[in-house]
Amino acid sequence: MKLYEARQLLNTHMQQLNEGIYDPHIFKAVFMAGSGGAGKGFAGEVLFGKMPELATTGLGLKVVNADDLLTAAAGQLPIQKRMNASGLGGLKPFQLKGGWWDARHPRTGMPLWMWGQQTVAKRKAGWIEGRLGIILDATARKPERLYPQKMALYELGYDTMMVLVRTSLEVALARAHAREREVADWVIRDAHERVERSIPMYKKMFGRNFAVIDNNEYVEDARTLWPEAKQVIDAFLQRPTRNEPACIWLLAQLAARKIEPAAYIKGAPVHMRSIFS
Repeated sequence: MKLYEARQLLNTHMQQLNEGIYDPHIFKAVFMAGSGGAGKGFAGEVLFGKMPELATTGLGLKVVNADDLLTAAAGQLPIQKRMNASGLGGLKPFQLKGGWWDARHPRTGMPLWMWGQQTVAKRKAGWIEGRLGIILDATARKPERLYPQKMALYELGYDTMMVLVRTSLEVALARAHAREREVADWVIRDAHERVERSIPMYKKMFGRNFAVIDNNEYVEDARTLWPEAKQVIDAFLQRPTRNEPACIWLLAQLAARKIEPAAYIKGAPVHMRSIFS
């Protein structure tokens, strides 16, 4: 690692830790779930004001999602390489074949899927270390894999919720076909079936912090969509955080900064103002 890269990494790390205690949604994590083609990206735009180019949202939540990174990186490839990467002679950035991307990152030369995973993992680790509010993009095909993630976040002090985006299989397939990244139909079908079958388990897992939205129909004004889900999300984000891991972490951070708890509470996000009571 070059010196300037190390300094940049250190500066980013310190910034995340410093903004963490005053982050507007510190200790809040939202799982955005749904099969490929369900429209999680669009739902995120509507529900959270997501801005992919900034990797954050209008509500102040960081977005943990490799899709935007992969699309942007693939767009930097020369046209010929993009044609080869698609495997179809078209201009699609890359095509999913059995779970592997053929395209390579234009700067590092790494397989694009590997670069995307590593980059997102680094971002996620930094944001979580600072306990920043995050949105985690998840297909959610397997509750048994998602549950340990939820519990690991809880042990770090996080409150968690899930927004599950539903469509019919036909709509999911049609949207998947229209995307730049082509995914095999059997992948979409398998994910759709698994997600639908898992809904009762997710309802039990997240309780009142669970919202399901129907994303089958096109509407002229997206601002009118899903008012009930928005209420669930708002209630979750505003609900006081009081779990013990969050309290322990916050006290340690305040001690390191020589900030009295009473002084912190005065400028803390609303949901954190009763954490010590």
